[in-house]
Amino acid sequence: MRVHANRQIVMNEPDTVPCAGPGGTLIGLVNNSLWTGLRAGTTTPITGARRDRYGQGLWLTERPRVGSTEVWEMLNTSEYSHPMHLHLVQFQVLNRQKIHADRYLAAWASHFPGGTYEGQLCDGTLGKVDYQPGQIIPGYGPPLDYLAPNADGALGGNPAFGPFLAGPVMPPEPNEAGWKDTVNINPGQVTRLIARWAPAAEGVGTVRPGENRYPSTPPKDRATSGTATSSNTRTTR
Repeated sequence: MRVHANRQIVMNEPDTVPCAGPGGTLIGLVNNSLWTGLRAGTTTPITGARRDRYGQGLWLTERPRVGSTEVWEMLNTSEYSHPMHLHLVQFQVLNRQKIHADRYLAAWASHFPGGTYEGQLCDGTLGKVDYQPGQIIPGYGPPLDYLAPNADGALGGNPAFGPFLAGPVMPPEPNEAGWKDTVNINPGQVTRLIARWAPAAEGVGTVRPGENRYPSTPPKDRATSGTATSSNTRTTR
């Protein structure tokens, strides 16, 4: 089976700012991105995002091509396990691998440029916050160009996971065999899955990128069919 793209996605959970009171998770973000695809408190899209074609004012990052096969690697930097669901497509869990999450987060943070963006103020409300270079900016999106492959050859706008991996590859749990639409991603681990943007009933090697085998076809004046994750996704022809 040919894999047409690899993506490395970071899940992060920024904490409440210390001056706002008792700590705790402020928000859970997939690839540090807000649903709009815009950087927090701005009209600036994430670098590498593409404007949606439906006039919704959204900017899309995950845009797999219909008929293609991709491997997604999802790093959970939080302290808790989370179920991750991909809309309208099924996938298979490949494996998991531990990672030096603290070291990775330090490297990840070093790529944020600083600047003024929306964030939490000391009274708990949202407002303009000045971030220093090397400080993670919640809602900024990934710190690098989403479409520029990193040292692992992966899209996603994040530094490569490879140098920070630790320990052997762990196979899926027995109950994770077969086609899935949700997978549990554990803290301090990279969870890998393989997804093909075609009906699961289609045989291996029978679908090519750009070939739409889904039973419903979008209107002729629309060039995309919808597939969504927690961050904005469209399948392109």
